[in-house]
Amino acid sequence: TVALLRRRWDERADDTGLVFSKDGKKPMSDMTMTKLLRDDGISGVTVHGFRSAFTDWSSECTDYPKEVADKALAHKLPDKVEAAYRRTDFFEKRRGLMKLWADYLQSPPNADTLTAE
Repeated sequence: TVALLRRRWDERADDTGLVFSKDGKKPMSDMTMTKLLRDDGISGVTVHGFRSAFTDWSSECTDYPKEVADKALAHKLPDKVEAAYRRTDFFEKRRGLMKLWADYLQSPPNADTLTAE
């Protein structure tokens, strides 16, 4: 939730800009983040599920290139030649994409898109 993110931001003890940092230098592992979710009473979700949902949403609901979403998820390029030439961090594009993602997450569900299962 947004409240959880704000609380984690306020509780952080470093200046890395990371919301979830284990030691003030590196991002937390998936398992550590999963434990945080459980400690906050959030169950039935996984970090992988968050990442998958973001990937699907960015592909289906935005015009941002896949490379920007991949960079937002800290994916490494598998092709060493491409990695040698693509040195951008897409910072401003990632900022725009993440703003759209935040807006999407905070918007009420659209009743037209909900289906009964």
